[in-house]
Amino acid sequence: MLRDPYARFVSQWRFLNQRKQRGVEDGLDDVDPNLERWIHRRAEDMARGCDSYSFLCHFPRELTRDNFAAVLDEYFVFVAILERVGPSLTALAKALGRQPMEMPHVNVSAGESYPEYRGFHEAHFALEHELYAYCLQLNARLIDYYC
Repeated sequence: MLRDPYARFVSQWRFLNQRKQRGVEDGLDDVDPNLERWIHRRAEDMARGCDSYSFLCHFPRELTRDNFAAVLDEYFVFVAILERVGPSLTALAKALGRQPMEMPHVNVSAGESYPEYRGFHEAHFALEHELYAYCLQLNARLIDYYC
C-alpha cells in the first residue's frame, strides 16, 4: 500500500519528531525538528544513492525508472493506495476471492501541510513520485476490474 510520497514524508517527519520529543531512543539522532533541514538532509542522502527513510529502499529489489513496473508485476499481488483505502481493500478482497469488509476506522489527517516544500520534494525524490503516479493508474485499473 502506497501513500502520496510527500504526505508520507511530512507524516514520517512528524512521527519521528514526536517520538524523539518523548525521549524514545531508537537510533534516530539525525531527526531534525526543522522540516527544511530534514528535507535537505534526506535529499542529500537520496542523491548519494538511497535515503533509508524512503519507501524505495524497502522494496524487494532495487527500483529504477526502467524497472519499477516489472518489479511490481513480478513481486506484488496487488497495489493499494492509502488515499483510496476503502476501494483498494474491497478490490484486493475480491481479487483474493474474499468477502470485502467495512473499514472499522478511518484515520483522518488535517490535509497536506507545508505545501511550500512539495515542489522541492517532487524534484529531489522524483522516482518516488513517478512510481506513485504509475501506482495510482494501476490501482484505478484494479479497482475498475474487480469492483
